[in-house]
Amino acid sequence: MGTVTRIRTVKLPQEKTYVYLDGTLTFTLPSIVATDIHVGQTLSDEESKRYENYSRYFACLSAAKQLLTQRQHGKAELKTKLKKKYPSEAVDLVMDDLIKLGLVNDSEFASFYVDNCNTCRPKGKALITSELKRKGVSAEAIQQSLSDVDEEDNAYRAASRRAERLASLGKREFSQKLYAFLARRGFKYEVISHTIERLWEENKNTESEEEYEYQPYDQS
Repeated sequence: MGTVTRIRTVKLPQEKTYVYLDGTLTFTLPSIVATDIHVGQTLSDEESKRYENYSRYFACLSAAKQLLTQRQHGKAELKTKLKKKYPSEAVDLVMDDLIKLGLVNDSEFASFYVDNCNTCRPKGKALITSELKRKGVSAEAIQQSLSDVDEEDNAYRAASRRAERLASLGKREFSQKLYAFLARRGFKYEVISHTIERLWEENKNTESEEEYEYQPYDQS
């Protein structure tokens, strides 16, 4: 049990009420939930527990919305972040509500992630798949999000600037350095080979081409 000794309401950025029991801040609630609470009121253990649970839910929900405002999250990723600060019961309720509202959706998150990669830092399907799996996205959602990815185009865009900087090298060194770069980005061998040949033709240096005899890159 506890006695309400103070109530303080703030309106920005979102109206909420701070409830103090026996001089200690105990609950933070949406103001609409706290309308029946008044100074001098004695709360039973059951009432205190109910308000405590709602306070945790409200705090967890606010944190989740803040994270989603920054960028989209997958279900597992968001849940992991929230559980670092909030009880599992509150997190589970919040996640259920966010999913029902369509604010958290793995398919949409995977599509967002792939589009962001394609735009900002092109990668191969293998690397994107690995990264999304680590974030807990389902295999089905990953497969759908990658269905329209053009690896040849991604590899070309990823390596174009690097190829310009390597243009003064002979073909063997040019190929080896570009191969290593694209392999780290998760592109498969066939795509890398095609991309290297294309970029070599676009950036080749006549003098270095005569000086070096090209040898296929040894993967062993």
